[in-house]
Amino acid sequence: MSKRLLVLIAGLVVAAMIAFTVFGKLHSSSDKTDTNPAFSAYINAFTSGIISNESTIRILLTDEIGKPIEIGKPIEKTLFDFSPSIKGTAVWLDSRTIEFRPEKPLPPNTQYKAEFYLSELLDVPSEFETFNFDFQTMQQSYEVFVDKMTTTDKKTLRTQRLEGTLSTADVADPLVVEKILTASQNGKDLAITWIHEGSRTISRFTIEGIHAILQFSDPILEDQTLDGLVTLSGGSVLKYIIEDNEIRVYPQTRQTGPRTITAELGVKNILGMPLKARYLMEILFEELKPAVELIGKGVILPNSNGLIFPFKAVSLKAIDVKILKIYEKNIPQFLQVNNLEGSSELRRVGKVVLKKTIQLTQKSAMDLGKWNTYSFDLAQLIKAEPGAIYKVIISFRGTDGSMNFVVTNLVTTKPVANATVELYDYQLQVLKTLKTNADGMCDATFKKKPFLMLVKSGTQRGYLKLDDGSSLSLSAFDVSGEEVQK
Repeated sequence: MSKRLLVLIAGLVVAAMIAFTVFGKLHSSSDKTDTNPAFSAYINAFTSGIISNESTIRILLTDEIGKPIEIGKPIEKTLFDFSPSIKGTAVWLDSRTIEFRPEKPLPPNTQYKAEFYLSELLDVPSEFETFNFDFQTMQQSYEVFVDKMTTTDKKTLRTQRLEGTLSTADVADPLVVEKILTASQNGKDLAITWIHEGSRTISRFTIEGIHAILQFSDPILEDQTLDGLVTLSGGSVLKYIIEDNEIRVYPQTRQTGPRTITAELGVKNILGMPLKARYLMEILFEELKPAVELIGKGVILPNSNGLIFPFKAVSLKAIDVKILKIYEKNIPQFLQVNNLEGSSELRRVGKVVLKKTIQLTQKSAMDLGKWNTYSFDLAQLIKAEPGAIYKVIISFRGTDGSMNFVVTNLVTTKPVANATVELYDYQLQVLKTLKTNADGMCDATFKKKPFLMLVKSGTQRGYLKLDDGSSLSLSAFDVSGEEVQK
C-alpha cells in the first residue's frame, strides 16, 4: 500500500463572485469643498463625508424659519443643485430641517458637489446666498467569514454543514447579495440558504452536504478498527468513517496550536496490505489573539432600522463601548477651531454619554476562538439628536496585563497606520513606544496600567488619559484599552 496520504476538504470550493462591478471614479482630496465657518450663523449642520447610497441629504438651520411651512410636502422652490445631477424632491422635516430625497439610490463611490440656495429662505448678505458643501457615496465592498462547520449526519458522520457570514460595507439588495457567493464540491453545485438581517449589510449563509476526509491511494479495509492507528497528538478522542480510499476523522473537541496526525503501519487496504511506512503530517490549528475589527469601511449608517454598528471579534467574551457626543448647539463653537473632520478641544463642546460593556457570548454554541461577526444598534443605546456629532470607541483589555490600542480617523473610522503610540506612567516616564500596523492596531503587556497615551501621526497629536473615569479623548484618534468583563 502506498504511503501517499492527503489531508483535504474534498473538492470544496466556495467562491465569492464580484457582483458590484461598476464603481465611479474617486476624486482626489484636492476637490474637497472648503466650508466657510461663518455660515454657522445660519446653518448648524449638513450632510458631509461618506454616506450610504440610500441616504438623504439634509440641511439643519441654526434658527427656526420665521415663515409658514408645510412639513412633509415637496417644496416648490429650487433649494439644491448637485454635480453630478440628482433628481429628487426637498421637504421640510421640521421648522429647522430641510431634507432632499433622491428619486433612486445614488451610484457608489461617487463624489458630489452641492449648492444650497440659502437666499431662497432667508435674507442674508450676498456672500451667504449660496452654501457650498460636498459628500461622497460609499464604495460598495464585501467580506466573507466562515463561522463554523458542524457534522449533520449523526449516524454515519458523512456530511457536514458550513455556516458563515457575508457583510457589505453599504446596504445591499438581498437578491444581489445571494449572487455574490457560490459553492461546489467535486464539480457539483451545493445549495446555499440565506438569512438576511434587517440592517441589509449582514447576511448569514448555510451550505449543506460537505465532506471532510483523509485520502489514501488505495481503498481502505472497512471492517478494521482505527483506534490507535490514526491519531492526533494531544490525546484527542477521534471518530472515523471509512469509505473507499478515504478516512474521515472528527476530533471531538476544538483544537488549537500545532498538532501531528499519524497513520500507523497497521492501517490496511482492502487486500490486507498495511502501509509501507508510518506517515506523519503536521497540522496547525490557529489560535488567534484577542482582537476586534470594524467591518467594511467602518462607517455608521443611519437607516429605518436604527444605527447599526457592525464589527468582528475573536477570542473575546465582551467589548467595551464608549460614545462621545458633541452637542448640536455647540457645533458653531466646535467649528471655530475645527472643520467638520477636526477634533480639537472636544472637552469644551462634548462629553462621554455612554459607557457600556456588551457581552459577545449570547449566541448559542458560538466558537469564540474563531472570527465572529457581531453588530449592535446604537439607537438602542442612545437617542441620536439630529445635527449632533457622535464618536464611537470599541475597546478591550486582556486579563494578563496586555493592552490593545486601536487608532482610527474620527470621521471615517478608518484605521491610521504607522502612528506612534507612547505610553507614560503617572510620573510621565515613557513605559512603551509602539507603532500601529496596517489595521491601526498595536499591543503591549504592562505590569501596571499606563496613565497617559500620546499618539502621533504626521503633525497631529492626540492625548488620552487611561486612568478610570478620564476617558474623554482630546484628539483625532479613537484609542482606548479596557479589561474584558468576565
